[in-house]
Parts: sequence; structure tokens; C-alpha cells
Amino acid sequence: LECLSLSFNNVRKLPESLGDLSLLKELWLGNNKISDLPNSIGKLNSLEILNLNENNLISLPNKLEILQNLKEIDLSSNKFISFPKEICSNFKLEKILLSKNQIYEIPKLITNLKLLKVLYLNQNQLKSLPSEIGYLEKLEELSLSDNRIKELPNSIKNLNKLEYLYLNNNELKEIPEFIGELPSLYYIRFDAKQFKQISTKLKQKLKKKKVIIRTIDLG
Repeated sequence: LECLSLSFNNVRKLPESLGDLSLLKELWLGNNKISDLPNSIGKLNSLEILNLNENNLISLPNKLEILQNLKEIDLSSNKFISFPKEICSNFKLEKILLSKNQIYEIPKLITNLKLLKVLYLNQNQLKSLPSEIGYLEKLEELSLSDNRIKELPNSIKNLNKLEYLYLNNNELKEIPEFIGELPSLYYIRFDAKQFKQISTKLKQKLKKKKVIIRTIDLG
């Protein structure tokens, strides 16, 4: 068995025998009522995709660190208050979805995720970002919408492959000029208030680079 889907099944608990599925590559467990995972999940050495969105998780087992082939994990719409450090050791991760939680900080260990391409942290409680986020050299898409972020670290200008950046509905005091220096930027989203804060110089830079700018009216 390489793919198992138990989504939308009102599952509350998973058996330890789950770890016996050593050839499993995809595990879909979204839209259930799971509050914890069995330690045996660390035995799924072939696992590449793990979907756990819309559950009741507040933490992950340490054994998850062992899953060195994991490429995608979806933890959206759970009950995390901190970024799960366990996934910071999954060095092959390319996609992390953590939208709609209550996360208030990102650990410096995020620098371990050298292959990360997509990071969704929208609809959380973030007030700031660590400078270490600038070490995610492969990052192509970063969603930070609907948080409480007051400023962006200068290190974001090091994200040379970043194409999509979502910033709307935050508490940013200003939109930094270095946004216009991102060489691969293709699409950026602001809210109407943020757009008014953008300097003429930055607008010109974005226009020259033919960056698509979308504004969201918060009404």
C-alpha cells in the first residue's frame, strides 16, 4: 500500500499498527478529530506526503523527525500555538502548510529546511519573523496574510527565488524598499491600507519588474 486516505471519517485515534505500512508514500487524514499521532508514525520511512488539515492537533510526536523522505505536510486548521519544531528536522520538506492555527513565533531551526519551496503561515498570531527566514534559499511562495506582523526582517531580501508574497491584513508600519529588490518576485498581495504606505520609488521598481500587485479591501 502506497497511498491511504481516511479523510472525512470522524477519526479520533490512529492505531500503533499504522507504522507497519512501511511502503506508504501518501497519508491523507484531513477533516477528522485527531488530537494526537501514534509514535509508530516514525516508522513510515517512505512517506512523502502527510495531510492532517482540519483536526485537533496541538503538537507532533518527536518520532516525526525520523521521516527523512517527507516532502509535503499540511497542518492547516489545527490548534498549534507554536511552529512544530519536529518538522524542522525533515530536511527534504518542500511544502509546509500551517494556515489557520494560533502560531505566535517561528523557531530559528527553520534554517534547516534548505529545500523548502512553499510556506503558508496565514491566519495565525505572528507578530514578527526571525531573520533566519532569509536562509530559505529555495523558497518560492510565502503567505503571511492575516497575522499581526509589525515589520519584516531585512533578510527577506535574500530570498532570491521568491515569486509569490502575501502580506495583506497585518500591522506593518511600512512596506520596506528591499521588496523591490527581490529578483524573482512575480506576485505580491497587500491590503488597501498597506498599498497607500508604499513609496513612489517602490511602486516604480515593482512596475518596472512587471510584478503583479493585488490589493484586498478590508472594508
